[in-house]
Amino acid sequence: MTVGLPFLLVNFVNLVSLWWSLNMSRYWLICFLLIFTQTAFAHSPLTSVSPNDGAILESPPQKIEMSFKASVKLIKFEIHKLTSDGSNFFASNLFSNADAVEISLDDSFQMKISDWHFINLPLLDYGTYKANWRALGGDGHVMKGSFSFKIVGK
Repeated sequence: MTVGLPFLLVNFVNLVSLWWSLNMSRYWLICFLLIFTQTAFAHSPLTSVSPNDGAILESPPQKIEMSFKASVKLIKFEIHKLTSDGSNFFASNLFSNADAVEISLDDSFQMKISDWHFINLPLLDYGTYKANWRALGGDGHVMKGSFSFKIVGK
């Protein structure tokens, strides 16, 4: 039984095409895994902050301590004393710092690369404070967050 040349060529082309698509699928799978595993490990999230978010303190803290999973550059840190009792929650979220007074800080802590950041605070009065921060990871990704604490006294 003889098989014609056109039949052999078509089968050969089909085999090459199948081999090529399988290799390309592997290539794309490898690229996908390399890209997304790198970005998964790239971020350096905040691991702890002192005072803790939502903390109620008897005395004012002298400094803020922030710890990250890996070294980051702290590019922004601001703290505000909230002047509202929080009853107008929607408006305060809509206009971020409408009911807050910014606390002036020495900015010598900014733009330093470390996994631990210490921010010295002026003497804070009783009240509720909210801190907003922004950091730049080693991979160039920007991370941001906020936390708050309240000083009530004894």
